[in-house]
Formats: sequence, structure tokens, C-alpha cells
Amino acid sequence: MTEPRQLPVALLGSPVAHSKSPLLHRAFYAELGEVERVYTAIDLPVEDFENFWHNERRAAWAGFSVTMPLKSVAAAAVSSLHGAARVLGVVNTIVFDGQISHGYNTDVTGLTRILRNLPSVGVEASRAVVLGSGASAASALLSLRDVGVEHVTIIARNMKSASLLAHDFNRLHIDVQPLPEQGADSQMIDTFHAASLVVSTLPQPVSAAIAESLEANQRFHNFTSRQAVIELGYGAASSSHSLSALAAGSGARAVDGLEFLIQQGVDQVLLHLGLTEPDSLADVDPGINELIDRLLAAGRKALQTD
Repeated sequence: MTEPRQLPVALLGSPVAHSKSPLLHRAFYAELGEVERVYTAIDLPVEDFENFWHNERRAAWAGFSVTMPLKSVAAAAVSSLHGAARVLGVVNTIVFDGQISHGYNTDVTGLTRILRNLPSVGVEASRAVVLGSGASAASALLSLRDVGVEHVTIIARNMKSASLLAHDFNRLHIDVQPLPEQGADSQMIDTFHAASLVVSTLPQPVSAAIAESLEANQRFHNFTSRQAVIELGYGAASSSHSLSALAAGSGARAVDGLEFLIQQGVDQVLLHLGLTEPDSLADVDPGINELIDRLLAAGRKALQTD
């Protein structure tokens, strides 16, 4: 792939006004000495994507970050899909090589890195819960499968999309059973208590509402130190009412949405700037570990001081 010049990168999606990605990626660029590179956000509803894609001058961009609701339409638009993006048909990273566009999914590689660094993951983590049934839930399921989780329960309002995920991932040797989301009822609480891992792909306000309903229910006995709770979403402002905050307060391992944003963003910047081969992300190439650690530190510092 041709090494990109100091070409800009943009986040595509809608809404994006609240996004911390521009702040995060600028911190990455500063750490790498790419201070002149521009990262911006473009509010792009799904109905405008096709016109944008066909009329935008691709030679003017190093690539794009892609967020909701564009992850599936972007996958259909790129010239080629790689790795998890090819498996899922979901893209959050686009890299240009001339007129050729390459699609990747760093939600999977970023979450997989988080999971591999949790001591509770592996043989002991045989049971997990995924909240939500959209594109991010599909990425979470693939990451869980890759680290050896054997049983997953989806808790989602959209039973049709949950059932489609169950069908798809049963073919990928992961057991997924849809479960209606009806607040913190006894079935949800029992499912949480039985799980080693809980991964929420829900918007932060929905996660906060679930956390509050759990706290108010006497059947819920809190998360434990043997569990881990990971949130993929974050709000416009940090909230003490979230599943990850509830988990942290009860001694469980907790990863909030900002940490996930940093983890997947590191992989995006490595791809956009041509600093690693895509396969190295999935294989955790020791040659890039030091660089990844530097970028993670820079991203955490930037978001902590925001």
C-alpha cells in the first residue's frame, strides 16, 4: 500500500458533534510528530452517504473513520474488505491507496486487545452477555469468539436483529441466545450473575438507565471481582451512572467507553498512516507493541484533560 502523505482524515457519521475522535486522533498525531495532519468530523446521514462517496475526491484523503449509522453502507462501498470487516460486513476504518479503498474493523481488534489484557478472560470466561444487537454487537461477538468465550446471551430490544446475530454466530461456533430487554427483571439479573463478562454496545443513556434499575433491584447482588464489564459507548459528558461505573464500584474489572474509543482509535491511526500491516493488528505483532503503548498513553492523557 502506498505510504500516505500528510493527507487529512475525517470521521463520518451522524451525529458526530459530541465525538471525541478529533481530539483523540490529534493527540495521536502529535505523539507521532504528525502535527500538520488534520482530523475532522463530517456529519453525514446515511441517506447522503452515496452522494458523498461518489463525489468526494479520494486522492485528497488518507482515509476515514466511520461511525453509526454508516458502518454497513461503508462496507458495501469500499473496494475490498479485510479481516473482521470481511467476516462481519461492518467497517469503521477506510484507508485509501489511490482510487482503491480498503475497509477494516478496528472495533474488533481494539476490543480483542482489551479482552486479552483482562485476567478473567480465557478458559475461565466461558459465559458472556452482550447488550445490544447492532453493528457494534456483531463486532463484540467476534472478539468474544476470538478469545475463547463459549456461551453468549444477547440482551436486546430488537429481537429480529438479535435473532439474525444468533443465526450468524451459531455458524461461527458461538452460542447466542436472544433475550428480551425489559429492564432489570429477574431473568436479566440472573443472566448477569452467571456471566464472567458483560459487554454493552448500548448508547450511554440507555446503559445508565439499566445501571440505575439494577441498583434499585434487591435481587441484584452487584458485580464481583471475578467479572468484567466493558462499555463501548460514551456520552457527551461522563456519567457516574453507567454499567462500567457500577462495576468499578463493586470491585469488578471495568472498562468504560472512552478507553474503548482509545483502543480502537490506536489501530485506526496505525492503518491510516500506514505504520503497520493490517494482519499485525490481529496477530498482536510484538514489533508494534511499544508504539501502541505510546499511543494509548497519549490518548488517555488527552481525554483525561478534556
